[in-house]
Order: sequence, then C-alpha cells, then structure tokens
Amino acid sequence: MKVLILASNPRKDLNLDREIRDLRDVIESSRHRQAFEVEDALAVRVSDLQQLLFKHEPQIVHFCGHGSGQQGLIFQGDDEREQWVQTEALSELFRLFSSNVGCVLLNACYSDTQANAIVDHVDYVIGMNQAIQDNAAIAFSKGFYRALGYNRSIEQAFEFGCNAIQLEISDSAQARSNPNDPVRKNLERKVEAVGEEAIDAITQLPIPEHLKPTLKINSTLLSGSKEDLTIAEQPLSEEVRTEIRLAIEKSLRSERKSPTLEVSQSAQSPDLQPSAINSSTVNSIITTAIVSAIANLSEDRTKDCYNALKAEVSQKFGEGSDIFDAIIRLEKRPDSEARKASVKEEVEISKANEDPEILQLAQDILESIKGHVGQTGTINQTQTNSLNNVTVSGNFEFKPTQEINRD
Repeated sequence: MKVLILASNPRKDLNLDREIRDLRDVIESSRHRQAFEVEDALAVRVSDLQQLLFKHEPQIVHFCGHGSGQQGLIFQGDDEREQWVQTEALSELFRLFSSNVGCVLLNACYSDTQANAIVDHVDYVIGMNQAIQDNAAIAFSKGFYRALGYNRSIEQAFEFGCNAIQLEISDSAQARSNPNDPVRKNLERKVEAVGEEAIDAITQLPIPEHLKPTLKINSTLLSGSKEDLTIAEQPLSEEVRTEIRLAIEKSLRSERKSPTLEVSQSAQSPDLQPSAINSSTVNSIITTAIVSAIANLSEDRTKDCYNALKAEVSQKFGEGSDIFDAIIRLEKRPDSEARKASVKEEVEISKANEDPEILQLAQDILESIKGHVGQTGTINQTQTNSLNNVTVSGNFEFKPTQEINRD
C-alpha cells in the first residue's frame, strides 16, 4: 500500500517535518511494515498536485497543512506565497484519480467541508470539523498509521487516531487554521474572557467530540450496494487487443516456468506446493486470477472456477475475514486500483499464497481464461478492469497471435 504525503506550509508555522518523521516511524516499527511504501512531497505547489498523483499512484493521500472551511486548503503558489485550492477543484482532482486512491486524510483545520465533497469519489475521507492543534494532528497521524501497520481497517485505524489525540492532547500547540478566520477569532475572544483558571479546568476534561477528526465513508460502502459498473462500449484498436492478449499469456507463461504448476497435477500432489515457488510469484498468480475472473464473469467456466476459489477462501478464512471482504469490495468496483492492491495485500497477510488448494484454483481460473483467449471469440465486458496495468473495457474479439517474449 502506497501512502503519499502532501505537505504544504507556506506560513512555516507548523511542525510538518515531525509529522512526516513520526508517520514513517510508526509504520516502520509496525508488524506489516513491508506492505507499506511511503512517499512525501514538501512545499507542495498547486501546480504539483496532478504530477505527484500520476507519478506515485498512491492508495492513501495524506495532506498536512492549513485549512479554513469554505476557503479550501492552503498550498504554495509558484511565487512561494499562499494559494487557496477550493473544495470543488479538490473534489474533481480526486474524482479523476479515484481508480487508485482509496483513502484521503486531510490533516488540516475545518477540512470537513472538503471531505464531504471528496467522499463522493473516494471510499474513505478523513477531515477535521473544527480547528485542531498541531500536536493533536500529529497524534492522530501516529495512531491512524500505527493501526494500519498492524492490519486494522480504515474504520478501526480512525478510532485509534482519535484515541491517540485523547492520550496526547495538549493546550499549547499551534492550530492548523487561518488566523484571520472569524470562527477562530470568536473562539479566541471567548478564551480571553474566561480567564486562566477556567482554561486550566477545561484542559483537564477529555477532548470534546467536536475537536476530533471525522470519518466520511462513501455511500456505496455503507449501503453495501454495487456501483453502476456499466460503461459505454467503445471499439478497441488492434494494438490494445494485442496488449490484452499478451498480458494474459505472459501471466500464464510465468506460471509454467515452474514444474510445480502443471494443470494435470492434483492439488494434493506434493510437487504442487506454494513453498516451492517464490512467494511474490504465487501472490501475483492468485491476485491476477481474482482480478481476471471478475473481469470475465460472463464466461461460465471462468465464473464456476472463480466461485470455487471464493468458496475455498470463505471456508478457510471466513466470510468476515479481511481477504474475503477485499474480494467482495473489488467485485463492486473492479476498476479500482486501490481495491486491487488491497486484494494483493490481503492474499499475502492471510498467507493464502501458501495454500496449495487456493493456488490450484487460481491456476484453474487462468486456464479457463486462456481457453477463450486462445481462440477466436468475443468476451462481453461491461466493466473497466486492469490486468498487468492494461485497461480492459468494452467487447473484445480474441484471435490467436504469435507469442512475443517481452521478459
């Protein structure tokens, strides 16, 4: 899972270096640190945003800086001065990258407004519904990413982040809001009026709910209903069709490089053991099989093979397991790169890639797909999917082609 940190503080009044350092530290000390990759960009300019998202293709985007509700979030302009980015522009940006991004964390004051808009396009968005102190924002980041690093869900990680604020909050930090914001000015006047004794009493109380971050969840996840996956059919060029064929054939060829992956062998055969194959290769085989099957459920044999694999996963790990949940969520949005990455991660974490029965069922899926890729025919496809970074959509006609080795 790749995390992209976008840090922007043209006022130079926040401790963003500490936030980034602490975020990296809690991930690197977590149990599943190998599953994370953290990239950061400092002094981010508005003109950098699209390029950074294209370059890194993150599943989580973490913004740290200043915000002020309706005005938007503060980034750095090309002249190195403050430049506000409004809610509508941010929402549209994440709509364009919604196939990759699964979670956005806006660690800035009053960013609840932007979160409400972005969640229309992204599974999870975390914003702040009031001014948040700098050290509280840092505490939330530590609690949130520490929980993710120990294989907690986004919802659970959010709760751990809020709890970290309760554990570490102090009254002496800089807030991440616009100093001239009228809401903040009004609060400051009220604080001055009540006196130091009242302030001391207030700081002893648990952190009020309105100072906590807020988690927004995409309505399709809350309802459990499938998104509309139907897309307009578009003719594919012969070049794209060739890429699709080669992507599937290459995946199948990579399996056959090991003598342990003969289709005729039983799943119980001692030769067909995932331990005899590179773990990352097995992980890729199983993930590719799941992604490919969801793309081709109109084919009866592929659908049967896929349902058999799902049943095996359900039996061995349970329908409430993270791996089964990741597969179901991918079915709802098969074009989501974030959800594909989640399936791959859960295959590794659950050690499904060490199970010979699941490996054999994945092999069956790929062989069933090859059965209708290797001959002339049409696959009716009404979803957008990616297989080995090749986008697949519409109706395709597959014809035999000369194998080209691009290894």
